[in-house]
Amino acid sequence: MKKNILATLSITAFFAASIVAITTLTESGTTSVYANTGGSPGGRTGSPNDNANAPFGPGNCTACHSGTINSGSGIASIVSNIPAEGYVPGDTYTITAGIAQAAINKFGFEVSAEKDADNSKVGTFALTDAVKTKFVNSNTAVSHTAAGTTPSTTNATSWSFDWTAPVAGTGDVTFYGAFNSANGSGSGGDQIYTETLAVSEDLSTGLSEVAGTSSLNVYPNPVKNSFEISSDRIIEHVNVFNMQGKQVLNLTQTLNKVNMEGLPSGMYFVNARVDGKTITKKIIKE
Repeated sequence: MKKNILATLSITAFFAASIVAITTLTESGTTSVYANTGGSPGGRTGSPNDNANAPFGPGNCTACHSGTINSGSGIASIVSNIPAEGYVPGDTYTITAGIAQAAINKFGFEVSAEKDADNSKVGTFALTDAVKTKFVNSNTAVSHTAAGTTPSTTNATSWSFDWTAPVAGTGDVTFYGAFNSANGSGSGGDQIYTETLAVSEDLSTGLSEVAGTSSLNVYPNPVKNSFEISSDRIIEHVNVFNMQGKQVLNLTQTLNKVNMEGLPSGMYFVNARVDGKTITKKIIKE
């Protein structure tokens, strides 16, 4: 009898501990099997990359929220000021994710960008509203904060942030977003939506050094600690990207020397905006 009582108590304690482990209070909000009020845990945009690498369940909001996908009356959107002819490598654009649904007053989202050719994460996100948005998934995506779940208008809300386009030659890019219209019950019944925005690279800009309109000199190459940059035209700004398309340096060109001392060895792309055009040079950091 005593053994049975002890066994029962042990099982009860185990399940109690499991409940505590499943539902915890973190700095980003209350997290449970049903909700992440302080933002997505990351990798939940419904993109090919996120679906392939999801640690459990699908790579969208239903991994944490019990609900349906694209079956409700809500309308989700991803829009940008990227022109119809496409993004210019190294330029920065504003991305706005939004959702609206009648009788709903709590929303969430996650948006990321992937290269169509291989579904790798591309571009660099920057927060413009740290109250409503935050980085997730190692800064490759943006999600809501606890303060960002409240509608900005009746039964609707939106979140804006910046995205700096990747290096020349990246090609077509798709923004993937998953959105949650939450009923606030904490016991399921949320409605999940997925949305995409496809953009192309503006090939008309080309590499102006090839077109012969401007020249750009980057030296020495390979680089030890710094390189010098010069052109026969005005250099407006310089961006340096690594091989993964992540921007590692962004500066207005007021000096001719660019310091790379803090960057690891490897190949990089130097994007310089010269006379209104983008010139790209490959360099190697020793």
